[in-house]
Amino acid sequence: MTVPAIVGRLASGIADGLGALGWRSPLRSAALAALKQGVTGNAKAWTEITGRPPQSLEATLAAMPAHVQERWFARLWLLKPVVFAVLSMFWLASGIVGFIRQDAAADILASRGLSPALALWMVLAGSVADILVGAAVLVRWLARAGLMAMIAITLVYLGAATVLAPDIWLDPLGPLVKTVPALCLVLVALAILEER
Repeated sequence: MTVPAIVGRLASGIADGLGALGWRSPLRSAALAALKQGVTGNAKAWTEITGRPPQSLEATLAAMPAHVQERWFARLWLLKPVVFAVLSMFWLASGIVGFIRQDAAADILASRGLSPALALWMVLAGSVADILVGAAVLVRWLARAGLMAMIAITLVYLGAATVLAPDIWLDPLGPLVKTVPALCLVLVALAILEER
Protein backbone atom coordinates (compact mmCIF):
# COMPACT_ATOMS: atom_id res chain seq x y z
CA MET A 1 0.00 0.00 0.00
CA THR A 2 1.46 3.36 -1.02
CA VAL A 3 0.99 6.28 1.36
CA PRO A 4 2.29 9.86 1.24
CA ALA A 5 5.67 10.39 2.92
CA ILE A 6 4.13 12.83 5.39
CA VAL A 7 1.96 10.01 6.78
CA GLY A 8 5.04 7.87 7.35
CA ARG A 9 6.89 10.73 9.05
CA LEU A 10 3.88 11.45 11.28
CA ALA A 11 3.47 7.77 12.19
CA SER A 12 7.17 7.34 12.92
CA GLY A 13 7.20 10.50 15.05
CA ILE A 14 4.32 9.17 17.17
CA ALA A 15 5.94 5.72 17.34
CA ASP A 16 9.28 7.24 18.43
CA GLY A 17 7.45 9.20 21.16
CA LEU A 18 5.73 6.03 22.36
CA GLY A 19 9.11 4.29 22.27
CA ALA A 20 10.42 6.88 24.71
CA LEU A 21 7.57 5.83 27.03
CA GLY A 22 8.59 2.18 26.74
CA TRP A 23 6.16 0.95 24.07
CA ARG A 24 7.52 -1.00 21.09
CA SER A 25 6.21 -0.13 17.65
CA PRO A 26 7.08 -1.50 14.21
CA LEU A 27 6.67 1.99 12.71
CA ARG A 28 9.60 3.74 14.40
CA SER A 29 11.78 6.01 12.26
CA ALA A 30 14.66 3.49 12.16
CA ALA A 31 12.37 0.80 10.70
CA LEU A 32 10.96 3.16 8.08
CA ALA A 33 14.47 4.31 7.13
CA ALA A 34 15.47 0.66 6.58
CA LEU A 35 12.39 0.08 4.43
CA LYS A 36 13.14 3.21 2.41
CA GLN A 37 16.52 1.74 1.46
CA GLY A 38 14.73 -1.33 0.14
CA VAL A 39 14.84 -5.00 1.07
CA THR A 40 17.19 -6.94 -1.17
CA GLY A 41 18.96 -10.26 -1.06
CA ASN A 42 20.57 -12.97 -3.11
CA ALA A 43 18.66 -16.24 -3.14
CA LYS A 44 21.48 -18.19 -4.82
CA ALA A 45 22.89 -19.66 -1.58
CA TRP A 46 19.41 -20.69 -0.39
CA THR A 47 18.64 -22.34 -3.73
CA GLU A 48 21.96 -24.24 -3.75
CA ILE A 49 21.48 -25.55 -0.20
CA THR A 50 17.79 -26.49 -0.45
CA GLY A 51 17.63 -27.35 -4.11
CA ARG A 52 14.60 -25.11 -4.66
CA PRO A 53 14.09 -21.36 -5.06
CA PRO A 54 12.46 -19.31 -2.28
CA GLN A 55 8.69 -19.04 -2.44
CA SER A 56 6.86 -15.79 -3.05
CA LEU A 57 5.20 -14.07 -0.10
CA GLU A 58 1.79 -15.14 -1.38
CA ALA A 59 2.84 -18.80 -1.63
CA THR A 60 4.43 -18.71 1.82
CA LEU A 61 1.29 -17.25 3.41
CA ALA A 62 -0.93 -19.72 1.54
CA ALA A 63 1.15 -22.59 2.99
CA MET A 64 0.58 -21.30 6.53
CA PRO A 65 -3.12 -20.33 6.78
CA ALA A 66 -4.11 -18.20 9.78
CA HIS A 67 -6.27 -19.91 12.37
CA VAL A 68 -8.70 -18.19 14.72
CA GLN A 69 -6.03 -17.56 17.38
CA GLU A 70 -3.76 -15.79 14.88
CA ARG A 71 -6.65 -13.65 13.66
CA TRP A 72 -7.61 -12.75 17.24
CA PHE A 73 -4.01 -11.81 18.01
CA ALA A 74 -3.69 -9.70 14.87
CA ARG A 75 -6.91 -7.81 15.56
CA LEU A 76 -6.07 -7.23 19.22
CA TRP A 77 -2.55 -6.10 18.31
CA LEU A 78 -4.02 -3.39 16.09
CA LEU A 79 -6.53 -2.40 18.78
CA LYS A 80 -3.98 -2.33 21.61
CA PRO A 81 -2.87 1.30 21.15
CA VAL A 82 -6.52 2.34 20.77
CA VAL A 83 -7.48 0.62 24.03
CA PHE A 84 -4.68 2.30 25.99
CA ALA A 85 -5.25 5.70 24.37
CA VAL A 86 -9.00 5.60 25.10
CA LEU A 87 -8.43 4.59 28.72
CA SER A 88 -5.85 7.32 29.21
CA MET A 89 -8.03 10.02 27.63
CA PHE A 90 -11.09 8.89 29.59
CA TRP A 91 -9.32 9.09 32.96
CA LEU A 92 -7.39 12.27 32.16
CA ALA A 93 -10.60 13.99 31.00
CA SER A 94 -12.44 12.82 34.11
CA GLY A 95 -9.75 14.30 36.35
CA ILE A 96 -9.53 17.57 34.45
CA VAL A 97 -13.32 18.03 34.44
CA GLY A 98 -13.32 17.31 38.17
CA PHE A 99 -10.88 20.17 38.72
CA ILE A 100 -12.74 22.55 36.42
CA ARG A 101 -16.17 21.73 37.91
CA GLN A 102 -15.02 21.01 41.47
CA ASP A 103 -17.70 23.18 43.07
CA ALA A 104 -20.53 21.52 41.13
CA ALA A 105 -19.17 18.06 41.91
CA ALA A 106 -18.72 18.92 45.60
CA ASP A 107 -22.29 20.28 45.74
CA ILE A 108 -23.60 16.89 44.61
CA LEU A 109 -21.76 15.17 47.46
CA ALA A 110 -22.77 17.85 49.98
CA SER A 111 -26.41 17.41 48.98
CA ARG A 112 -26.03 13.75 50.06
CA GLY A 113 -25.06 14.72 53.62
CA LEU A 114 -21.29 15.22 53.46
CA SER A 115 -19.78 18.40 54.85
CA PRO A 116 -18.82 20.92 52.12
CA ALA A 117 -15.14 20.69 53.11
CA LEU A 118 -15.09 16.87 52.97
CA ALA A 119 -17.01 16.88 49.69
CA LEU A 120 -14.51 19.29 48.10
CA TRP A 121 -11.58 17.24 49.42
CA MET A 122 -13.05 14.04 47.94
CA VAL A 123 -13.57 15.70 44.54
CA LEU A 124 -10.02 17.05 44.44
CA ALA A 125 -8.53 13.73 45.61
CA GLY A 126 -10.56 11.88 43.00
CA SER A 127 -9.46 14.27 40.26
CA VAL A 128 -5.79 13.87 41.18
CA ALA A 129 -6.17 10.07 41.24
CA ASP A 130 -7.88 10.09 37.84
CA ILE A 131 -5.12 12.18 36.27
CA LEU A 132 -2.36 10.04 37.81
CA VAL A 133 -3.77 6.75 36.53
CA GLY A 134 -4.61 8.28 33.15
CA ALA A 135 -0.99 9.34 32.77
CA ALA A 136 0.39 6.09 34.22
CA VAL A 137 -1.07 3.85 31.50
CA LEU A 138 0.86 5.85 28.90
CA VAL A 139 4.18 4.79 30.42
CA ARG A 140 4.92 1.11 29.70
CA TRP A 141 6.54 0.23 33.02
CA LEU A 142 3.74 1.99 34.98
CA ALA A 143 0.86 0.66 32.88
CA ARG A 144 0.07 -2.44 34.97
CA ALA A 145 0.01 -0.43 38.21
CA GLY A 146 -2.14 2.21 36.51
CA LEU A 147 -4.62 -0.39 35.26
CA MET A 148 -4.85 -2.04 38.67
CA ALA A 149 -5.42 1.38 40.24
CA MET A 150 -8.19 2.04 37.71
CA ILE A 151 -9.96 -1.11 38.87
CA ALA A 152 -9.59 -0.17 42.53
CA ILE A 153 -10.74 3.43 41.99
CA THR A 154 -13.74 2.32 39.94
CA LEU A 155 -14.82 -0.21 42.58
CA VAL A 156 -14.45 2.40 45.36
CA TYR A 157 -16.40 4.90 43.25
CA LEU A 158 -19.21 2.41 42.60
CA GLY A 159 -19.31 1.34 46.24
CA ALA A 160 -19.34 4.90 47.60
CA ALA A 161 -21.97 6.01 45.10
CA THR A 162 -24.14 3.02 45.95
CA VAL A 163 -23.97 3.88 49.66
CA LEU A 164 -24.28 7.67 49.37
CA ALA A 165 -26.54 8.01 46.34
CA PRO A 166 -28.09 4.70 45.22
CA ASP A 167 -30.66 6.59 43.13
CA ILE A 168 -27.89 7.53 40.66
CA TRP A 169 -28.06 3.94 39.39
CA LEU A 170 -31.45 4.88 37.89
CA ASP A 171 -30.24 8.17 36.37
CA PRO A 172 -31.36 8.22 32.70
CA LEU A 173 -27.85 9.22 31.56
CA GLY A 174 -26.39 6.22 33.41
CA PRO A 175 -23.24 7.70 35.03
CA LEU A 176 -22.79 4.61 37.20
CA VAL A 177 -23.94 2.05 34.65
CA LYS A 178 -21.37 3.38 32.13
CA THR A 179 -18.50 2.65 34.49
CA VAL A 180 -19.10 -1.10 34.13
CA PRO A 181 -18.09 -1.31 30.43
CA ALA A 182 -15.18 1.06 31.19
CA LEU A 183 -14.09 -1.40 33.86
CA CYS A 184 -14.33 -4.24 31.32
CA LEU A 185 -12.05 -2.28 28.96
CA VAL A 186 -9.46 -2.07 31.76
CA LEU A 187 -9.62 -5.88 32.06
CA VAL A 188 -9.06 -6.17 28.29
CA ALA A 189 -6.05 -3.86 28.59
CA LEU A 190 -4.61 -6.04 31.35
CA ALA A 191 -5.11 -9.14 29.20
CA ILE A 192 -3.20 -7.68 26.23
CA LEU A 193 -0.56 -5.71 28.16
CA GLU A 194 2.24 -8.26 27.85
CA GLU A 195 4.11 -8.22 24.56
CA ARG A 196 6.06 -11.49 24.79
